[in-house]
Amino acid sequence: MLCVIHTAAVSHDTLAKTVYDIWGKKCDDTLFFTDSPIDWEVPHIYFPRFTTRKHSWEKIRNVMRFVYHTTLGKYDWYLRADDDAFVFVDNAKKFLRRYDPAKNFLFGFRWGFFEPKGFADGSTYVMSWKALESFVNITYDDNLCPEFHRAEEDQELSRCLAKINVTPSDARDYQGRDRFHQFHPEELNDFGRTIFMNRHSYYQFLGYPDHISPTTIGLHHLSPYEMRFMDFLVHKAKISDA
Repeated sequence: MLCVIHTAAVSHDTLAKTVYDIWGKKCDDTLFFTDSPIDWEVPHIYFPRFTTRKHSWEKIRNVMRFVYHTTLGKYDWYLRADDDAFVFVDNAKKFLRRYDPAKNFLFGFRWGFFEPKGFADGSTYVMSWKALESFVNITYDDNLCPEFHRAEEDQELSRCLAKINVTPSDARDYQGRDRFHQFHPEELNDFGRTIFMNRHSYYQFLGYPDHISPTTIGLHHLSPYEMRFMDFLVHKAKISDA
């Protein structure tokens, strides 16, 4: 699995560095994409002409083309995440074992608007190599998948794939709990946010904290401190026998 992580110059030494140190190294390989060179040693590509959030759609098209043409045949799965996401890589790999990467699969938190069959939220999503190939191929057809300025690249990616009948697959656990999360868990304590989730989730929203699966793959909107503390709790804290 290749982890492809979106960052920017302002976050190179904070969020991006933390992601790489904490969970990025657990991927088989990691590639950051950004708007300027990173001055510490890490695989990355940058697009100096795509410097604002409004360039996100143009940027992700170019990133996925680059990744596909330079890694074809090397990886089964491609995980794309923001630099403020915390990914449980081991959970991701275990979840993906049951699926054939030679088929079109797109996994992520599934919203129920914009497209009739929803779209995968951009905070963290996973594509099989076949879905990546399908997406890259359709980006060369301007009638089906045109390029333009837009921040919501996740919606556009799902819209393009839907035109060739590739839609997000169900990534929930057997109790209907989400494995991918688009908000920080504490953000869902906000009543207005809960109403939004009830209206716009593709599947029934179970409410916080019942919607969080023990086999969660991706969390979002975490600070570097929260990521490091989360890593400590998950991988280093022990129940004392004393």
